[in-house]
Amino acid sequence: MKFANIPPVEPASVHLDIAFRRAKARAELVKKRQRGKLTIHGIREIEHARLTVASDTLITRAKRIHDSFPDFEALSPFYQELMKATIDLQKFNKSIGSLVWLTQKIKLFQSHYLKKINRSRTQTDIHDVRSSFYGRLSSICKKLDAEFIHLDKVRQVMKNYPVIHNLPTIAITGFPNVGKTTLLSKLSSSTPEIAEYAFTTKHVNLGYVQFQHKKIQLIDTPGTLARPDKMNAIEQQAVIAIKYLAHAIIYVFDPTEPYPLDNQEKLLEILRKEKKPLLLYVSKADMAKNPEVEKKIEEIRNKHNEIISSPELLKEQLQELV
Repeated sequence: MKFANIPPVEPASVHLDIAFRRAKARAELVKKRQRGKLTIHGIREIEHARLTVASDTLITRAKRIHDSFPDFEALSPFYQELMKATIDLQKFNKSIGSLVWLTQKIKLFQSHYLKKINRSRTQTDIHDVRSSFYGRLSSICKKLDAEFIHLDKVRQVMKNYPVIHNLPTIAITGFPNVGKTTLLSKLSSSTPEIAEYAFTTKHVNLGYVQFQHKKIQLIDTPGTLARPDKMNAIEQQAVIAIKYLAHAIIYVFDPTEPYPLDNQEKLLEILRKEKKPLLLYVSKADMAKNPEVEKKIEEIRNKHNEIISSPELLKEQLQELV
């Protein structure tokens, strides 16, 4: 599913305005077709059309909103866990369920008020029935306005969900702001947001590397802080991507130490428990002229002699990793 294609969810007032405008237009059309002085039968026909169009418009719009969101049970485990990490799933289910309730109530109102029109004997009585019906529609739709607003907030979160392809997949992982997103841009054609502050990556970014006979999917995961018991929603996305999508992992060390190397080593040990092939990469090697940075790079190399500092060499090794 392309989550970015979920359309905006308008507030209740917009749906009501559209429904009432269409109902008025249909009533005018039926009225023109009748010609001459209106009989009680003709008035009933006009109001039948008005109520039916208003009801059907709201039902159609509610169903369209409902169907534009994914069925949680039909999603893959990755997307299920992503939803749990990024939205209030209980509140989402309540909001989605309210749309089903709304369509059922409108159908009941429609049937009830059409019967009342049939039993009405005067034009005034028929118009009173219509006014009452419109009042009930407005009331139940506005009652759900908070649900419409919540669903649009959910949509704004979901539009950033990645579209995952069935390809060999490598997760680029590490602490926030250590150069993961920069590495993704060097390895692939991706042009993600890059900034100098922690948790720049609020969601999973994707890139692709095309070799002669193989295409690899790269995932730039949000930074995590080696605190499995205290992860925020951004960090949880990284863990979910690694667990459900990654066939292999690139772990990025940062010698400039926005986070102490001891902590970076601790996170590496946590990732080793995933039992997945792993490449080590040291970022910001172009800063090695700085004595402190050079010292830290040497310290990392002494512990991990297989570590790579060249994106070009890393790209070559990707072919053998998956």
